[in-house]
Order: sequence, then structure tokens, then C-alpha cells
Amino acid sequence: MRLDQTGPTALTGVAALGRLLLDQRAADAARGWRTAGLVSGYRGAPLGGLDLLLQHEAALFAKHGIEFVPGVNEELGATVVYGSQLAPQLPGARHEGVFGLWYGRAPGLDRSSDAVKHGTWMGTAERGGVLAVVGDDPASRSSSLPSASAMALAESYLPVLAPADVADVLRLGRIGIEMSRFTGSWTGFTVVTDVADACERVELGAPVRVAVPEFGWEGGPWAPTRHPGVDAPLARAMEREVLAGRLAAAEAFAAANGVDEVIGSGTRLGIIAAGHDYTCLREALDGLGLTGPELDRRGVRLLKLGMVHPLDRVGLAAFASGLAEVVVVEAKRPFVEAQVKEVLYNLAERPRVWGKQGPAGPLVPVDGVLDADRLRECLGPLLADRVGASYSPPARQPRVELPSPRPAPSPFTDSGFTQLGGEGAPWVGAAPFTDTPHLFQNMGDGAFSRSGQLAVRQAVAARTTVTFTFAHTPAGNAVDPAATTRLLHAEGVARTVVVTDDPGRYPRGVAWAPGVRVRGRVDLNAVQRELRAVPGVTVLILDQHRACDCATGSTSPHSCPSSVQAPPTTRAVEQVEIGPLPEPVRPARANIVMVGTGVVTANHVLTTAAVLDGLPVRALDQTAVSHQRVATGRTGQVPAGLADAYLVLDTPTAATEPALSRCSTRTSAVISTPDPAATLITSRVASCLTFDAPALATRILDDPAATPFLVLGAAYQEGLLPQSAEAIESAITHNGVAVDTTLLAFRAGRRKALDPTWPPPAGVDAPEQSPATASFPTTLRAVVDPLYQDLAAFQSRRYAQRYLTLVAEVAATDTEVASAVAVALHKLMAHKDEYELARLHLTADHPRGTTYRLHPPTLRALGLGPLTLRHTARPLFTLLRTLRFLRQTPLDPFAHTRLRRLERQVLREYTALVPRLATLPASRALPLAALPNDICDYGPLKHEAIACYRTRQAQLVAELDPPSLPVG
Repeated sequence: MRLDQTGPTALTGVAALGRLLLDQRAADAARGWRTAGLVSGYRGAPLGGLDLLLQHEAALFAKHGIEFVPGVNEELGATVVYGSQLAPQLPGARHEGVFGLWYGRAPGLDRSSDAVKHGTWMGTAERGGVLAVVGDDPASRSSSLPSASAMALAESYLPVLAPADVADVLRLGRIGIEMSRFTGSWTGFTVVTDVADACERVELGAPVRVAVPEFGWEGGPWAPTRHPGVDAPLARAMEREVLAGRLAAAEAFAAANGVDEVIGSGTRLGIIAAGHDYTCLREALDGLGLTGPELDRRGVRLLKLGMVHPLDRVGLAAFASGLAEVVVVEAKRPFVEAQVKEVLYNLAERPRVWGKQGPAGPLVPVDGVLDADRLRECLGPLLADRVGASYSPPARQPRVELPSPRPAPSPFTDSGFTQLGGEGAPWVGAAPFTDTPHLFQNMGDGAFSRSGQLAVRQAVAARTTVTFTFAHTPAGNAVDPAATTRLLHAEGVARTVVVTDDPGRYPRGVAWAPGVRVRGRVDLNAVQRELRAVPGVTVLILDQHRACDCATGSTSPHSCPSSVQAPPTTRAVEQVEIGPLPEPVRPARANIVMVGTGVVTANHVLTTAAVLDGLPVRALDQTAVSHQRVATGRTGQVPAGLADAYLVLDTPTAATEPALSRCSTRTSAVISTPDPAATLITSRVASCLTFDAPALATRILDDPAATPFLVLGAAYQEGLLPQSAEAIESAITHNGVAVDTTLLAFRAGRRKALDPTWPPPAGVDAPEQSPATASFPTTLRAVVDPLYQDLAAFQSRRYAQRYLTLVAEVAATDTEVASAVAVALHKLMAHKDEYELARLHLTADHPRGTTYRLHPPTLRALGLGPLTLRHTARPLFTLLRTLRFLRQTPLDPFAHTRLRRLERQVLREYTALVPRLATLPASRALPLAALPNDICDYGPLKHEAIACYRTRQAQLVAELDPPSLPVG
């Protein structure tokens, strides 16, 4: 998608902000105005992609006179934008006006309020104007606290607009800039996560007609004060204009431009909502049978607010006229509700106003997100009583949750919950009153350059003993590590140590601050002990320039027992024949939910395809879950129980809430990986197609990243997608990334759905099946047989038979529990010891020239660093593989470390537990059976994970009746 194109296209909420700048510049040029644009702010979800868009399209924006100046933080970004309104009034001005856009997250607005107040008080240029865009995160998905910024913007003297969807971002954004010019005030603009992350079909280039109202103020025509700077006497003289005149002008401007909209003419009940809350309200009303003409027939009148502060008092009074009751629907605190009550209170005839409280008690929740499902539940009873809405309490599905993660860090290793930039300051206040001598405080390198430097300065000034840990990443908003050390030295930091995966990448002569040392990651624990003993402020910089490619899948490079660095190589992929692909019968509309890695790209491709097919579409990307609604619904999020297609790329996540709640007996699923958790999905949906898509992607494409498009292809061939194959393939081409591979993946997925046996084996024997599993159900056998074969290769057939015997005890009573036991027991029995790592390396088919970095627990216990091997590695691995018969015998040289003893103890505990699991109901047995799956990582982290496992196991056992299961 080109940002400067016209016509129908798929556009995200963040991209709409970029397009808005181009639209504003084009509108000014059409009037013959010589204007320019300036954007500044600080990145962060839900507006995190705006800076990337502005940088990627820098040439396009420069062509239209739009400059992007990234802010060091939100406050300075707001001050930079404030300066854009000075430019036309300074000598040598090159433009008649500069329109400005400031952006930031809700916490950034909090810290920037003084800058915003000063900027708006000064006034905007007549042909400039400022739009203050705030990304609100009501669910706290990417911020430490939930947020709703309208009240904070209003407190900074700004009128506030609230777009309902992506198209509204374009329309209200234009009106907001023009309103700023007319009023002399900045215009607030709140964009919630579900609008910023949405992708919708919009018409680019559609004109936005802006009307300038006839408005008088204090006996004369409105003329806001505009000054290049404001001194204290003048600021005081402007107070009445800023607090009253400009807001009155905003009311007049909003009314003249139809910012608010009345829907329906019912005379019984009015409902008011703004922005995305209104979109979710309409979705909820649809679900209650209050659609279109039914609103009028049942006496319901709606008011969609585009401006939430100040309210259009004349328009609101007209809307409320003749109504008996009004319900205000808004997320978080009752901001709009309070204004509605204030406007209506003195009317001779006024309706009763409900909001956070209703006739029977709490009505609209003050917490969380007001999505359509939640609004349908909270408003349903009232609307059923007042206007006969079709409401019945929803059936409750049992919630399925993953095991608890390992415990949160101890409060003695991090000062914990605080605002961005305040890291470590709570410890400054606590340290004088505790015998704890020292604390480690994590801080991102971006946070340090944004605002955290002051927190370091505070700790130095207070002479607090603390170690700040910076994770320096190439992708972060970071300065060079050497420059950071010099800055820290100037601040008075006592000692700085840089820890890196590759100390050799820093050549001699790097301009480190005095006393700085560079150490390898293997020394991390020793460095932490050293810094803990240094009085005052110290800093540990973790230079994560190159992540560890751990052969065992460890998530913590410093605890990884084995890693490889392979030279670049190309794997020969299998050539396959796709064959003819008959067209399926496609639905006219569909609700699609995709779960797992890679779903964002797949979702955008499907959205573009829908636009190419001329289909209305709304999509929404959330963490690991993407929603798409083609020719159905008003919001991007698929309501609970209404998914038609459930495309699974991460089975454990897809098998848990809230993703699984989208499924029902109307849902068809495509699952990319056989997994015991899949039974939780198949029991909820009407039909399911399962195949090993990652293995197929590797086999025929040598690219596991193509997995999402294999699944899309299968879903298409199953008749689950409304988009045409031609449009999907065109969208893949337009996306421009790995086009040939992605097209082949889509077609291969279609073929796989037509023929589950395709492609035929290429000289590879089918996995051997154990006779002991012959009595198992097919689904259980599919899980157990490969794990049995793996254990036989791990140690011996006799060892694998012990595994089968335990699984069979549970299989006789419950297949689902048996599947969970099979996976968890295999995890405990096939632990990654030295013999197993040798086997894995021998079977991995690493190319010549591979370097192996080995640091098993035995070397750690002896205090030795890692071994680096090249050509001598394979003979050593072969010897270790041959000696596996020594495993867990008195002659095993690796069996005596603390970690190996602990692994054997946990296995004994679990095997003692398995027979009792067969006696429990599945709802009680499943959490216990699957609990070992949460034991991950290596070294000290594995000790922590096992401790967490045992704690959680004890909690689950304590909930049982009778509590008689063996633990620890």
C-alpha cells in the first residue's frame, strides 16, 4: 500500500495518522496556502509504529514539506511542536503556517501536561494548528497502568476529539487541525489500542468538507489571541479566553461540522457513547436485536459523540428532548456522564441519566475494556426491561488457563512497579529504612535516554547503593555503549561493567570511560557479585548485540548449556507437484480469528485481499491474536462464540482464554501443529483440520516462517475464507516479502487440505508404532508414538517402555489427561543432559565449519568457563552418545551435580503422582498433569522454575478433596 494513493485500500489506524498529514497539506495547497508540517513525539504502543512509518516514508513526507523530529521524550516532543507555531511569526519565515502533530502514550501525556498547557495557551498560528494525539491503552496491554486520556487533555485546556474507527481518524483528524486553527487551541485526539491496531477498508482521497462558523465572543467576532511567546502578565490576561472562549469556539466549530451524530428518532430511551465505545455499543445492540429500524420501533435514540470535551450543549439538549431516560456508555471514569448531567440539570424537563450507576445498581463498568461482549452483558438486562431487547445470560464455558509462570522477581532484586523513568528512585526512598544493603534495578537503554538518566542522577546524589542494569540492543532507542559509559562517569557512577556475548567485537582504542571493563557473558554472575559489593551507584550494561542460538531452546543465553554458530548455508528443498486446485465454495461473509506467530502479516494480506475483492472488512491485531471480519460486524474484534474460522499457529495459546472463547459449534478450525492441547479446541468447534504445517514448510520451502500461509491455504480450500484466491495471491504480491515462497506456501496449503497424505514420503519411513499403544485411541496414539520413539533413542527401548506403562495407566480412564501426561512425562524423562545434547548435535546435520559452544552444569559446578569446539566436536559427541548406558548409574560422571539430582527427584515425584491422576476428574487432573511443561530453561533459572513448579503443585493438591497426593 502506497500512502499517497487514492481509492479503496486497507489502512491501519497508525497509518491513517500518516495519511492525515498528507491530506492536510493537500487541502492547504488547494486553498493556495503555503504551509508545512511538523511531527514530534515519543514512540510507544499503541502508536509505536508511527515513528517507523514516518522514517520509512521520509522522502514522501519531505516532498510535501512535512518534517519529522523524534522527541527524546514526550515532553520535549510537545515543546518542539509548540515551536512550530512560532515559525510564521519569526523573521525570514518560509511558510504561511506550520501544522503540528504531537504523539505519545497516555503516560507521556501525563509527564508532558505542562508543555501542552504552555503550547496551547500561547495559541496556534492562523494557518498552523496542532493535533495532540494520545494513544490510550484501556486494557493495559503495553503500559503499566490502564489509561483514558480525555480527562487529562481537558485539564490541559484542550477540546478533545475521539475517533471511532480508522475512517474517523482521517475525518476527525482533519477537522481537529482546522478546529485548532479556528479556536487558537491545540486539539486533543484520543486513539485507543483497538483503533490504532485496526486495519480497515477506507476510501483514500475522499474530501473532508470543513465549515467555518459565524461565532461571536463578548460582543465581537471571534479572534483568538496568537503570540510567539507569552509572559506572565499577558498569560493572566488571556485566562478567560483560554478557559471559556476557546472552548465555546470549539463547540460552535464542532456543531457546524457535524462532529456529533444522532441516530434514530425513538422517544423512550437515549444512549450516548463516543469514539470506539460507540462502535462497540452498536455491536452490542446488534447482538440484542436492536438493529436499524428496530431502534426506532422500540423507542431508542443514539448520540454518537465525536467531541467529548466540551460537549455541544445545544445539540445535547435537543437530543435529550422528550426522552425519559439517557444512558451514557464510556470506559473508565464518568467524564462524559458528568458533563451530560451538568448540561441537562437545569432544564425544565430533563431525563434521568444513568451511566456508571443504573436503576438497580452498577451499570457500565469503570474497569477494563468495554468491548461488545461486555456491553451486551451489562446493558442487556436494562434494555430488555425498558425496550424489550432480546437478552439472555450467556452460557458460561469453563475457562482454560496455562500453568502459572515462574515467580516474579524478588523485591530485593528490583524496586519494582514505577513509572517509566522512575526506575530505582523507590529504592532511594526505601534504602535508609532497611538492612538490605543493595539492589539491582533493571532499566532499558531507551528508558535511560528518554528520562532514566535523571533517576541515575538522583541515586548518585542520595549516595544510594544500587546497580542499574541496562539491556543494550541494536533495535533499542540507544546511544553507543561507550558514549553511555562516559555519560555515566560524568554523572558520578562509581563503576561500570559491560557484559557481552562477544567481547572481541570491541577493538582496541574504544573510548570507554575510565575504569570500564568488558567481560564475557559467562562472567555475568561473577560481575553481579562484584558490583553488589561496591558502595554507591554502579551500572551493568548487557550488550545484547548477538543473541545466543541455543541448541536446547533456552530462553536465557547466560544459562544456555550448548549453542552453535553455523556458517551460512542453503538447504536443498524437496521439489513437489502441487497439481490442480479446484475452487471451493466460499462464504459470503466470515469472522476469522488467527492465533500465533506470523498472524499479523497473514491478517494484513487477507485484509488487502478483501479490499481487492470489494468486500467490506475490519481487522484487529492483538498480541499473538488477530481478528478479521469480512462483510460482518462493526468492530474488528470477533465477539465471543462468533468465530467462523479459527486458524491456529500456536496451539497452547489458542487452547486458552480469551482466544478460545471466540469458538463455538459454528466454528471450523485449522490447526498447524499436532499437540495435546488441541483436544481443548476440537471439543469446542464443529470441525477441525490438523496437519504439521511447520514440518511441511521446512520440508518443501526450508522456511518455517511460511507456516501461516500454509494454514491460510488450507483454510481457503476448506471454504472458510470469503476472499478469492486471485485476490489473496495479488495481496501476497503487493506485500512484496518472499513472494515466491509465500505463494507456494498458500498453494501447498490448499493441496494439503485436498489430500492429507500429500506430499508423499520422500524415502523416509513412517514413524514406528509401538504395539503397546495399539489399544490407544488414534488421537492419543498420534501423540504417544513419536515420544516413545524419542525416548528409545534417548536411552533404550526398556526406558521407553517404562514411559508407555505409566501413560497406559491414565489412558484407561481419560484420553485427554493421558495426552497431557504423555507430553509432560516425556519432558521430564528426556531432559537435556550431556549425552542427550551430544545426540541432538549429531542428528542436527550442522554444516561444515560449525562452531560449538558448550557450558554444561558439570563445568559450571567446577567454576570453569565454556568450551569452544570445531572439528573435534563430532568425535566427542559420538563418544558421549555411545556412553549413554552410564546415565544415572554410579559410574555416570555427570549425575552428581545439584541440577541432575534435582531433575531425577522431580521425575520420581511425578511418576508417583501419575497413577492417582487416573482417579481424578479431568478438570482436576489436567492442571496437575500438564504442570511440568512450565519447567524450562537451564542452570539457576531451571532451579527457580522447579521451585515454582513445586509451589504450584502444592497449591493444586491443597485444593483437592481429599488432599492425599504425594508432593516433593
